Amino acid sequence: MAGWTSFITGQFLDPKLLPYAAGLVLIFILFYFIKPKPKQFVMPTLMFLFKDMGRHRTANILRKLITNILFIMQLLIIVFIAFSSAKPFIDVSKETLFKNTVIVLDASASMKAPYQGETRFEEAVRIAKENLGSINTLILVKKIPEVSLVDETAGKVRSIISEMEATDSPTNLYAAISTAGTYAKADSRIVVISDFIDTGSEADLNTIKKTIESQGIKVDFLKVRSPVPNVGIVDLTVSDSKTTAVAKNFNPEEASVRLKINDLSEEMIIAGGSREIFSFTTPPLTSKLELEVLSGNDEFKLDNQAYISAPGEDKKKVLFITNNADYKKTFIYNALDVMKGVELTVAIPPKIPALGEFDLYFFKDIDPNLLLPGTYTGIKKEIETKGKAAVVMAQTNLLAINYQGILPVVPSTLEKGDAINIITTGNEGIMSGLELGVTKKYFGVESIEGRTLSVLASSEYKVPIIAFNKMGEGKVVYYGILDEDVEAETFFAKSPAFFVFWKRTVDFITNTPSVKNLNYRTGSYISFPEEQTIQTPKGKIKTNELVLDQTGLYTLQDRTIAINLADEKESDIGKEETEESRSYVKEGERFKEKVPYELTDNLVYAAIILLILELIYVKLRGDF
Repeated sequence: MAGWTSFITGQFLDPKLLPYAAGLVLIFILFYFIKPKPKQFVMPTLMFLFKDMGRHRTANILRKLITNILFIMQLLIIVFIAFSSAKPFIDVSKETLFKNTVIVLDASASMKAPYQGETRFEEAVRIAKENLGSINTLILVKKIPEVSLVDETAGKVRSIISEMEATDSPTNLYAAISTAGTYAKADSRIVVISDFIDTGSEADLNTIKKTIESQGIKVDFLKVRSPVPNVGIVDLTVSDSKTTAVAKNFNPEEASVRLKINDLSEEMIIAGGSREIFSFTTPPLTSKLELEVLSGNDEFKLDNQAYISAPGEDKKKVLFITNNADYKKTFIYNALDVMKGVELTVAIPPKIPALGEFDLYFFKDIDPNLLLPGTYTGIKKEIETKGKAAVVMAQTNLLAINYQGILPVVPSTLEKGDAINIITTGNEGIMSGLELGVTKKYFGVESIEGRTLSVLASSEYKVPIIAFNKMGEGKVVYYGILDEDVEAETFFAKSPAFFVFWKRTVDFITNTPSVKNLNYRTGSYISFPEEQTIQTPKGKIKTNELVLDQTGLYTLQDRTIAINLADEKESDIGKEETEESRSYVKEGERFKEKVPYELTDNLVYAAIILLILELIYVKLRGDF
């Protein structure tokens, strides 16, 4: 008896109120049965009926208890309300109490791999639906994690993820889990569903898991993975003249493949676990490189093609205006002469060809007495109205030349003295990785009032050396390094960086997209000054922020870009699991411990429901 008493009182947080609760229930039952005893009058004609009823009085009492629905309802209402005051509870594991769930769903390229008759992503979606809580946040795992839904119902999340597809992006699982930690509240749960091929970070996922769990947040790793054979393109390098593709056989046995682009194809044998290189001249405009597996196993088709985008064969027409009889010995002439995509014409003032035929004008070693003012004004008009460009190269008599408003700076004195460093100051697209060296001779210049001057390089005293500004629809560049001046003692023009600089500059000011700006990897991001309509592999969209999550060709307003996966780690979908990756799915004991779950609210809600049912029952019975 003592054991039962101890068990019963052990199920209530406030057991001292149990006697009062039990007494209240007992009083209700007694009041129900205590009723005035009716007086019976024996009538001869009905006597046998009452005598018969007396024999079954005991049976009638039991039948009354069973059949009286109203009594049962009222009894349960009293029981629920009375015993709720003692705060009943049950022991449950801590994890079952979590109502808020953050789903971290891997939508990276490797999730497109086959898995038990479907894809890894389709299986991950099914698992996600089974692990939703009352309130849910959804984070997609890609190179840049995407927070898709915040604090939504299970029904809405289930509906949204049913329509989702995996992307072609690499994986950054560590970043996605870290992001989930910022959205998870205390006593909530994070469910990570992935194949755990983390190509974006080398960090141990158990570290971030333990860090988040120390805040009272449960983290579950649910793995969707089985080995898949693969042969694919794992790297692609595109330059102006040459493209190199790397194909890898991830399988232990050798594979025979054919690589084809346009009319060029090559067959090769790739040993197990090895790579082979396929190089070819970069074709103009857009092309598709395809890998066909002739023998061997390949069940992952995403990396069997790559897209290439390059400038067209149309050349930019450059007019090189100079009075230097030895112009062919100048550094800039030689750089332009060998530059791909440039058609160079030399003009020796005062004789100048029709200006409208050219896209870019270079002023180099000009004799101010021979170049007519009309040439300057004509070029200025071409720049302002037709979006053309000009480059003014500094020369020792720069102050004697009236460029009729073309020069983007106001020169003052010619500085001479000790060597000063030329420091790059802006526009990473042009100046990235370039060393300009020193000079002992340069012009002091200032910006023109009312014009915005973009400085690409300056002296260590902040004097602009290379700068440009917008002029109407076009651009004008001032180049202040005196390359051929012996007194300047500058060596920039003698370095390989000189050609790189001018190639980038010519492409920039003539609005010619470089190969670098035409070819991207999935997971990259491009922003635009304003919204534009873009044709993507999935259809047309209008945006000023473009996330490149799908392989293929994207048609922008000014160019067509090629997007590729070309990621060896992401393509390694058959890799054997390491001990570290197996440890990710081990369950911790922190959230398995039993904690009391109070049932007070449940009993009160049940009592309210019974009370409503009682009112409906009484109404249907016709009592009011």
